[in-house]
Amino acid sequence: MATILLVAMTIVLAAVLYVLVSGLSHGTAPKTPIATAFALGTPVAANHSGGNWYNFSVQAAGHGLRWGDVQFQIIGSNGAAVVLPGAATITVLNLTGGTVGSYSYGSASWAMGTTLTITSQHTLSIYSAAIGLHGDRLVVYGVGTFQGSVALTIP
Repeated sequence: MATILLVAMTIVLAAVLYVLVSGLSHGTAPKTPIATAFALGTPVAANHSGGNWYNFSVQAAGHGLRWGDVQFQIIGSNGAAVVLPGAATITVLNLTGGTVGSYSYGSASWAMGTTLTITSQHTLSIYSAAIGLHGDRLVVYGVGTFQGSVALTIP
């Protein structure tokens, strides 16, 4: 009888340990810092017909980063978020100038290009009709399996 009780307690203890260990091993996967996966070049600014354009070339991209893995914000020189008009957009262009991605600043969402892997052959083009962004910062936030942010000052 004592042997049966000892075997039963061993089985219960083994089951409890299994549940504890398996629960610990199914934690969330570590997120990749966006700064290790993404870098933009110094932006080029232009003003055409009253509209302000800011072009950032992608200098580096890796870890399978896709455009849907990033979101954007403009931070003013005073440290506050800049509210752009609803029509403000961020467009992703390929080497020939074709649009391969489109992000609406007003809704903070991608209209197209979310599954496209980011490469150094892409350029981000920010359009702001009435508001100049000189001296402000573009902040790129990692989302999904990416975390953190990368920021560049707009000339």
